[in-house]
Amino acid sequence: MDLEKRHLQRPDGASHHRRDHRARRVDTMRDWRDGREVDDAPGKERWSREARRGRHRAAAKNSALGNLVPAGEGLVVEHHRRSCVVRLDSGEELLCRYGASLEGNEEGNGIVVGDRVSYGRDEASGELYLSRLFPRESKLSRPGPPDREHREQLLAANIDQLVVVTSAAEPDFRPGFVDRYMLVASWSDLPMVLVVNKTDLVDSLPPSVAEFEGLVREIVPTSTATGEGVDRLRGLIRGKRSVFTGHSGVGKSSLVQALIPGLEIRTGEVREDGKGRHTTTASSVYDLPGGGAVVDTPGIRGLGIWKADPALVPLLFPPFKPYVNRCRFDNCRHLEEPGCAVEAAFESGKIPLRFRQGYRRILEGLERP
Repeated sequence: MDLEKRHLQRPDGASHHRRDHRARRVDTMRDWRDGREVDDAPGKERWSREARRGRHRAAAKNSALGNLVPAGEGLVVEHHRRSCVVRLDSGEELLCRYGASLEGNEEGNGIVVGDRVSYGRDEASGELYLSRLFPRESKLSRPGPPDREHREQLLAANIDQLVVVTSAAEPDFRPGFVDRYMLVASWSDLPMVLVVNKTDLVDSLPPSVAEFEGLVREIVPTSTATGEGVDRLRGLIRGKRSVFTGHSGVGKSSLVQALIPGLEIRTGEVREDGKGRHTTTASSVYDLPGGGAVVDTPGIRGLGIWKADPALVPLLFPPFKPYVNRCRFDNCRHLEEPGCAVEAAFESGKIPLRFRQGYRRILEGLERP
């Protein structure tokens, strides 16, 4: 017996009651639209929540449109839904609200860490609101679904490079995870540094690490326990704004602490099943001694690009870039089509075979219903 039939046969008649109530509400709305009296009609009051939400949106919109006393400019170091933390040049941090009609946000992508903004104080409420989003010099984003109005999801703005932190062990190095981040760096047109942390736990790096030589800007083995590679990494990020990201439990926050003496970030141990614990819950910006900054993002177990347009991947996948313009067909997907230069590179050993499997796994995830 299916679920609908079981509900219809409930002895208390609750399902019938709910269905009849919904029907009465629909009839009430129809009467109201047709101009008939509805004061005595049965129905459910649903106006209060929408009204509260509307007032909040109106307040944010009105504040953003000009009822503000200009107060200054700053850098977004943390963002939430309709609010963010702005750090001033003096180091003071302020909580500011913002509306969808914020000047400079015509694309509708909202506010992200790294954005430069101006803000003001609302004359009526005294609350702080963003008044303008300044143009972004660069951005880290990931491709979104092809059927959406905005085909990208912003992760950070005004940055110079992406630093992907992995681990040699506990948890194990995952080349497929790095594949997906290479796609995001390629999509964002940003250089990528691959850090392999926890080298003190292994005698040598996993063999698959070498496959990324020449595909990323640098590969840096590190250990916060022994100090290996920390100075080298510090030199690579000095004077730059770098987004640090990676799988949970790889020691990303511990590495940031090693790079910035005196910084305190809560860290956690790896779980018994080998998966990392989430210890960073919001993106944060930390200034580096000698210039530059680190944007520390929450640890994630996978990068959600599987809803992106599959047609983008053959063009963006870094191991394929030297060969994509040599294929017989412009729309070649590199899946053994006739005259595929990528497939020929696999057969000749110019591209490691592991990338064939990784590429097809990404495509399968994108095309899965």
